Amino acid sequence: MKILFFFFISFSIFSQQFDRSEWRVWKNYKGCISVREKILIDYSRSEVVFDSKNCNVIKGQWKPIWENGAFVYSREIDVDHTVPLSWAWRHGADKWTKQMKEDYANNYFDQYHLLPLSIKANRTKGDRGPDEWMPEANRCLYINTFINIVNKNKLTLSEKEKIIYDQIIETECKK
Repeated sequence: MKILFFFFISFSIFSQQFDRSEWRVWKNYKGCISVREKILIDYSRSEVVFDSKNCNVIKGQWKPIWENGAFVYSREIDVDHTVPLSWAWRHGADKWTKQMKEDYANNYFDQYHLLPLSIKANRTKGDRGPDEWMPEANRCLYINTFINIVNKNKLTLSEKEKIIYDQIIETECKK
């Protein structure tokens, strides 16, 4: 019975699941403006229109860097983590403190870390890396940005991922 109990406790400790709430995504940037809204403001090609409380962006003009489309309404846009949170978690961020996770999730300082992306493209991408999803535009920039974020945050790639990512760079950046 003691061995079975030990196995259960050990399995519980080592099978921790990704928990998005630990990352405190879209914390307040300034007043009622969240980091998400800041990204929408920063990347809009026109002056944004806010809701009646001046907290949420309703309209702007976005041309997502990884897409060939343009969008006017914020409801059509997600703010994407170039390296998705759960992907980062599976590649070493599971060992990060809550503060490190929060800082990563809300990092608007690093160019291309957080970007507007259509809801459709972001949902298609999900939590996949470049070996499973590539954008329709600026693919060389995307793979290099992805790898730079991985390296900066000391995340780890499997040997298989390294080979595939090198192949993607060879294909996409040679053009």
